[in-house]
This record gives sequence, structure tokens and C-alpha cells, in this order.
Amino acid sequence: MSIDTHSDVPAQHLEIGGAIVTYRRAGAGAPLVYFHGSGLTKRWLPLYGDLAESFDVIVPEHPGYGDSVRPRWLRDIDDLVLHEADALDALGLNSFHAVGHSFGGVVAASFAALFPDRIRSLTLISPGPLPVVTPSELLEPLMRMFTDPPEDGDALLLNDNQSAYPEYLNGDDMGEVVASDDGSDPHANPDAFDRQGAPALYRRLSRVKAPRQLLVPDEDRLFPRGIFELWSRYLGDAPIVAITGDRYPTGHLLVVQEPRMIADAVGDLASGGGR
Repeated sequence: MSIDTHSDVPAQHLEIGGAIVTYRRAGAGAPLVYFHGSGLTKRWLPLYGDLAESFDVIVPEHPGYGDSVRPRWLRDIDDLVLHEADALDALGLNSFHAVGHSFGGVVAASFAALFPDRIRSLTLISPGPLPVVTPSELLEPLMRMFTDPPEDGDALLLNDNQSAYPEYLNGDDMGEVVASDDGSDPHANPDAFDRQGAPALYRRLSRVKAPRQLLVPDEDRLFPRGIFELWSRYLGDAPIVAITGDRYPTGHLLVVQEPRMIADAVGDLASGGGR
């Protein structure tokens, strides 16, 4: 039975390393893996449907997010990347186009740095801070997300236009479900996961071989532009492409505001990168 890639696509599940990895998959063409941010899980976004018109789109939920289980031994983003690499191996994905948004941008870049031969093209959409080299003043808006009321955070993500996108707010995304203790593993600690990324990532980015780009909004109130300029610099002066809003100026959640424009930009890069 064929799947309508612009409607809800059912979740599928894999058991990897004793933990369940949840993913959604639809479309046809060259494989494309989308690494989501810290939210917008448990659903098939319009962006995925637009991408699936040209690609075989696979959207895994990171361990501890959505319905994916986080093994207790999983301590940092390197562990997360290796865990997801095992899941993609199980799906037979030896190489693919990689797209990552926000936190998922850090994950996608980390994957590309660890496994450069597997990445056909790399698109980072408003990626999170690059560890170590990002000045503290550029982190101030992100820190406010943890102290301000939730409604202020929604305004930060959508530049005060959050009332136009109610279906994308207040989701139950971070399940933090962890696998059973392994008594033989001294590192099994459910509270020890570090989402910041590998300290050496900025140096590893020189390993990325594939065509790459950054897609950024009109105004990202969560991550100042200086963060994107650092990514561009350490990715060999990767181009920074503005995704300009049609209905509203785009913000950090540009992936829900301008999905077609983003899908077109991903396709353009992929076309020059061996699609």
C-alpha cells in the first residue's frame, strides 16, 4: 500500500543495543536522514512530505526523545551518533544526504565528522551552538529558555507569531525513557547525558567532505547569527543561505514556517552533491 507522504506517516521501530529506536520513513529517491531538534517528534512534519517528493526520507527519533528509548550508558552526542549509526546500518543506509535542525544540526555535523564517507550532502538548519568556540554572550538567549515562562520561549522560537502555529507548540517530545540498568556497566547513569556536543567538534569539522550549507531564518532569536558564522568558518566557509518568510518573518522554527523553501534548498545542494 502506498503512503501519502503529505499526511501522517506511521512510526516504525528497531531494537538497537537493547533499546528501541523509533523512526518514520516515506518517499522515493536517494536516502535522506533528517536529524530533528529538541522537539517536534512523534509526527510527520510537512517539511518531511516536501522532502519525500524527491528523497527516501528517514526521520529517526534521538534516544530519549519522542518514543525512542535512551540506553543508560549513552552519555553524550558521540554515543548518540554511534547508536544512530547502528540503527542506520540496520536499515541498510550506507550513505545518505543529512539534514539537521537546531540540536539535530549538532548531531548531523557530528555524524558527518565521524563518518565523512557516509554523507552525500550536509544541510544544517539554525544549528545549535558549536561547543567550546561559541562565546558565552551568544548563549544568553538559549539560557533564557530554561528560566523564562514557556510562553516566552514560544515567542522566542517564532518571533511573536506563535499564535499562527499552535500545533507545533507544547509537545511531549522529550520522553527520557531509558533502558534497564546494566549492572555490569559502571557508566550506566540515566542522569549523565550531555547534550552539548563533543568539545573537539570544531576541529573535527575539517573532516567533512560533502557539499554543505547552513539555512538560517530572517531573525533567529534563540541563536544569534554569530553562532552560524562560526559553523560556516569551521566548515570551510560553508554558504549561509537565508530562508525568508512569506507569511511572517522566519524564526528559529523556520522548518515549520517555510518547509517548501527549505526542501528546495536541500534539493539544490543535493543535486550538486551526487544525488
